[in-house]
Amino acid sequence: NISASGNLIVGGKIEIDGDGGVPGDATIEVSGDRLRLTDKSSVDVIIDSDDSAGAGDFRVRAHSGESTRFIVSSSGKVGIGTTSPSTMLHISESTGGESEVLRIETDLDSTVQGPQLYIEGNKIGNSNTLATHIELKRNDDYRAAGIKFTEANDTGEWFAGASYADKGFTIGYDATNNYAERHESSSLMINRSGKVGIGTTSPS
Repeated sequence: NISASGNLIVGGKIEIDGDGGVPGDATIEVSGDRLRLTDKSSVDVIIDSDDSAGAGDFRVRAHSGESTRFIVSSSGKVGIGTTSPSTMLHISESTGGESEVLRIETDLDSTVQGPQLYIEGNKIGNSNTLATHIELKRNDDYRAAGIKFTEANDTGEWFAGASYADKGFTIGYDATNNYAERHESSSLMINRSGKVGIGTTSPS
């Protein structure tokens, strides 16, 4: 045991032995601006309270203001941009600007299939009245909610979803990459009355 009052400065690395072996089971070292924690196989980080299985959060904080950037709660929920994750993965962006919150991409040859998002529901096979789905919730001023399809070398875009200003469900195209979600760009429109318009935004 080492007991120190004040600062303890160690040059090099610290080896921690748990079973009497040499070298130690885990190593803590600093090289330049990098802190490295290693062990013989994989690193298990256990957070408890007074050496008991108490609740504890794992947090990664920014130096400035020590604000939490990443958290794993005691119940196993992961939060990015929030300290109170309500689901298994909770990502929150609150800077006020319109920006990407999640990006999935690959850097592979074009002959290889691109990135995929796979969601499997009801794995245990029991009957479930709720469908496996993706929910897009828009705010109260009727901003559009849907899926956009774009190309890297083309400014045009397709949109499929609930249109801007609550005009119904639309599939639309815009060549300037700005307004495909607006009803005036619609190629196919279904209004709330169930009427379908092709080539018109006001089916009667």
